[in-house]
Amino acid sequence: MGVAGQAARLGKRALRKALKPAAEPVAPRHDPLPQPSPFPEARYLFANGPRIPRRYAGRTKSVMLRAKLFSDAGVPSEILLSEQYSSLGPVLVKARARGDIGADTGVVSMVAEVDEPDAQSDQPTTPVEIPGLEAWRDPDAEIYRYFDNGVYRRYRLFDDDGHLLLEDFFNDNRARTKRDEYDPAGRVARTTYYDLALNVPRQEVYFRADGTAKMTKWLAPDPDSPLPRLERATIFDHSGRPVEVERSDAKLFHDRLDEIIGGRRTFLVCDDRRLDAMFLTYARPNVKRIFVLHNPHLDLLAGKDGAIHPLYRALMASPDSADAVVFLTDAQRADAEALTGPRDHYFVIPHPIAIPEPSTLPRDPRTALMLTRFVPQKRLTHAVRAWAKVVQEVPDAKLDIFGFGGERPKVQALIDQLGVGASVSVNDYTTDPQRLLQEAAFTMLTSKFEGFGLSALESLAQGCPVVSYDVKYGPAEIIDDGVTGLLVPDGSVSGLAEACVKLLKNAPLRESMGAAGRESAKQFDADAYVARWASLCNRLDAQGWG
Repeated sequence: MGVAGQAARLGKRALRKALKPAAEPVAPRHDPLPQPSPFPEARYLFANGPRIPRRYAGRTKSVMLRAKLFSDAGVPSEILLSEQYSSLGPVLVKARARGDIGADTGVVSMVAEVDEPDAQSDQPTTPVEIPGLEAWRDPDAEIYRYFDNGVYRRYRLFDDDGHLLLEDFFNDNRARTKRDEYDPAGRVARTTYYDLALNVPRQEVYFRADGTAKMTKWLAPDPDSPLPRLERATIFDHSGRPVEVERSDAKLFHDRLDEIIGGRRTFLVCDDRRLDAMFLTYARPNVKRIFVLHNPHLDLLAGKDGAIHPLYRALMASPDSADAVVFLTDAQRADAEALTGPRDHYFVIPHPIAIPEPSTLPRDPRTALMLTRFVPQKRLTHAVRAWAKVVQEVPDAKLDIFGFGGERPKVQALIDQLGVGASVSVNDYTTDPQRLLQEAAFTMLTSKFEGFGLSALESLAQGCPVVSYDVKYGPAEIIDDGVTGLLVPDGSVSGLAEACVKLLKNAPLRESMGAAGRESAKQFDADAYVARWASLCNRLDAQGWG
């Protein structure tokens, strides 16, 4: 219920006390594929995090796919959201129309009833113009910034259909004073008031559909976390009278979970590390808590060798509070066991992939593809610098990059600086990735780290080889170097360029890798994924409840 991030608050001293790193690296072990089996009779809740974004990828995409595959196996499930999401209704309409989420998959919110309309046209749109202010549109998204004679006053985020999602307000010093978030009917569902110096929430007010306040939360900055801590929550009745005061975010969260789950046996799967502390302390006899890691638990982006990422501290320090912990790769489980010691409730369930029919589309032998996000983790500047070397050897080679994110201007600036604008194109997020994968000669992955590398697996399933840095975690377990793609030493731009040139100049190698990649992807198919999840749930069920 507006989780304030206890997962990040476990201090470094407590973490060091809880963990006992192994003197030597732990060798990865591989779990055999279990035989198919029915799921236990229970409720299945997948805690995705605060919301389902308009442009979902990564974790949200994998959670929705899990729900769909469970549904296909005759096991209905529900996606649990921890916060209000203004455009949830229209997002679900589109996701169901695309088949990304099962028709019988429910969505439950921790803070409000989910209003899922029958058609997106039911939602009111908001005019872009604000009287007296001049609007400037972001070129990459439905984002507008508003100015009053040069002074920045407002920020608005719309969805693709013109529905207002949220609105920020700024004072003369460009400090954010408050944020309004809107529900699908165009009503303010939550208002957040900000610390003018630190730009962190200090007060949140949650509203009912009739506009009355149902709860106010007072928040304070936390030196051990990027997220604030709760000082006080006040609950109001419909007349606006305070009826209850609570000082524990966990108590509010657990009470709401009790309302949702009741006494039914439930497998509660936590996919968002910001919820770990809440779920680790949520001990109920009828609930089995499973924690799925979608990203490395090590702080790899910060370059802190061996350090635990702040959002993973709670889980890494008390793994035995979980009923099961699921990793996406054998290598990450081994690294975790080097910290916590071997655990028999650590499992590996890789992401699944649907194996499509072979494409009849002709491949462009000179075009490489990247389906990604413009964020520091993806290191797209490495790809651009490598391509500047590639075109020296293969002048007509093309690199097409599709995605969204804040680093797009930085990437475009490097393209312009290196003079490779005719060879490297930057494009918006695509809604037809399969066609692009069917037409490209190969794909590239330059990330500093991955949780699994689902984009690489999707590429192989389409018969499209992958050139990737050999990073934690996933590429080495997905790509058979020299057989289904090429692995390059981490950070070697010259090695990346050499691998790309090798594939561009060798059509038979590309074709053999494409065929081998399609075959290797079958080990990650939906049947294997469902079998692994059924086996895990049956194991927990056999341990008994309560």
